[in-house]
Amino acid sequence: MRRGSLVVGVTTAATLWYVTVVGLCFGGGQMLLGWLATAVGVLVLWGLRWVENIMSFEQHASLAVTLDQNGPDEDEIRRRLEAASITVRNISLRSGSGIRALTLNVSRPRRRSEATIPTVLKELSRQSGITGIEWRCLD
Repeated sequence: MRRGSLVVGVTTAATLWYVTVVGLCFGGGQMLLGWLATAVGVLVLWGLRWVENIMSFEQHASLAVTLDQNGPDEDEIRRRLEAASITVRNISLRSGSGIRALTLNVSRPRRRSEATIPTVLKELSRQSGITGIEWRCLD
C-alpha cells in the first residue's frame, strides 16, 4: 500500500506469500522442507527487523511555531533547524496582533529506534519570544 511517498505493508505481504508456500510444503507431506522453510523465514524476519532498526529513513513532519514580537525571525529558526539536520521544505506565515505563526513542512533523517521529537524543538520552546511549538509527524 502507498501512503504519500511511503510504501507500507511490503513485509506483511511477502510474509503472507511465504507462509502460504510453507503451508503447501506441510500439506504436500514435505515435512523436512516445511520445517527448514519455517526456520529460514523466522531467521530472515528477525534479521530484517534488526537491519530496519539501524537503517535511517526520511521522516516528514509539520512544525507550527507561535511567536510574539520578541521572538526570533524566520531565518534564525531555519538556521537552528538545519543545524539539527532538519530540512525546511516550505514555510508559511500568519501574523496579526503582534503574534506570528509560522508553519513549516520539514523532513529529517531518522532511525526507527530514535525518539520521534527532535531535541532542537525543546531548545526552541525555551527561547524567549516563542510562545508555542507543535510537531506533527506526517508519516
